Amino acid sequence: MIADVTFSVNNIRTTFSTSSYHVIRLIDHLTSFPAKGYQFSERFRQGLWDGRIHLLYKPNLSFPTGLLPPVLKELDVNGYSYQVNDVRVDPTPPSLYPLQLKGVELREYQLEAIKEGLKQKRGIYNMVANTGKTEVAIGLTQVLGLKTLFLTHRKDLLYQTQERFRLRLGREVGVIGDGKFEPDFITIALPESLRRRLRDKEVKDFVRGVGLLICDEAHRMPAPTYYKVFQSCPAFYRFGFSGTPLSREDGRDMMLVAATGEVIYSVGHDFMIQEEFSVKPIITFYKVQTPKLPEYLDYENVYQRGVVECEERNNLIVEKVKEAVGKDKTVLVLVKLIRHGEILDSLMPKSIKHRFVWGESGSKERVEEKLKLDKKKLDALVTSTIFDEGVDIPSLDVLVLAGGGRSEIKILQRIGRGLRKSKGKRDVEVVEFFDSHHRYLLKHSLKRFREYSDERSFEVRRVGW
Repeated sequence: MIADVTFSVNNIRTTFSTSSYHVIRLIDHLTSFPAKGYQFSERFRQGLWDGRIHLLYKPNLSFPTGLLPPVLKELDVNGYSYQVNDVRVDPTPPSLYPLQLKGVELREYQLEAIKEGLKQKRGIYNMVANTGKTEVAIGLTQVLGLKTLFLTHRKDLLYQTQERFRLRLGREVGVIGDGKFEPDFITIALPESLRRRLRDKEVKDFVRGVGLLICDEAHRMPAPTYYKVFQSCPAFYRFGFSGTPLSREDGRDMMLVAATGEVIYSVGHDFMIQEEFSVKPIITFYKVQTPKLPEYLDYENVYQRGVVECEERNNLIVEKVKEAVGKDKTVLVLVKLIRHGEILDSLMPKSIKHRFVWGESGSKERVEEKLKLDKKKLDALVTSTIFDEGVDIPSLDVLVLAGGGRSEIKILQRIGRGLRKSKGKRDVEVVEFFDSHHRYLLKHSLKRFREYSDERSFEVRRVGW
């Protein structure tokens, strides 16, 4: 019997052949997604574009290999027969190397995660903050013994991750980024630094030899830089790590699945808190009612006046910081805009030992101030979105989420800054705001409230509403 469609599977892309126009249309639809705001496009309105972003390359009928499983499932549902020819070369060594990371004893779920990665060969690890994602990645690196490329997105995380790999493996680890091109058998890299040099023979040769490709904070994969680098590397083993991997609101989650594959292992907040690996967050929403803002304002002006420059809100933030410091608690205040941080910095009493750091502060200064806070040599630290990801402060007692917004990814990442346990710490206080003084802010506040409430292990409280 002749199959309706025949697939040839490679590490990056899968090609197919078929005589059925209906199969091509089906696969094209399955490997595409609606572009955000497509309905406002003039080309869409004129019928020149269908409003979708297509990952199928029609000249040679190929699509990213990560999408093959959902494509096959849908072909089964529609009654089409198919043949799959996997032409990939599996570089797994005949016997795996011993798993003996230095200075840490892996938890049972981390060992399970490594075993699942070895079984599946590619996919997404959906692991929330404090689960030890980096240790799982290092474990995979050690047992496979393959040339490894690990992608992270910030300079301070570049060196932090390099040091963690070096410590756990007891060997030198290369870096690409921050003006350096120092690759090694195991390399930590910034995607942007690689993307700029993808045409260089030196970079091409390096990328071509990678057997294990790992992306940290994989929800960033749809960004052009990440995706292009990932899809330029023909590694057999391909993994993405994120605590919020498929939570985007622009439809681009498909690009993460395209680059890595589907979710293969998950560890959530409920498990981490119930097993006492993480502390419980107690989130209190304080109602903000003034100033009442005109409904005709656009969001940028609403945010500026209703959040950044809101006197009631900012005074409440400072008051909560003072209360916490008075109880000998350390506080991290997260803002979205530098101007907001500057305002809060200026409002803090001189009696409170505090600093404001942001992107331009420099990675060394940010690390120093974070350590001061962790060691309780600083009462409070006000910081911008640079602390949204990859930063843990075990001794943190109070987290003030001053920036508002609605992104599920950002919401849960920010909560993660305070979940790590330390001596005597049983929970982390989270200060949130129910902004009722404009419909945009009200909508976003309700969304954040629902996101927290959906986590069964989170305790959510309300004050004034």
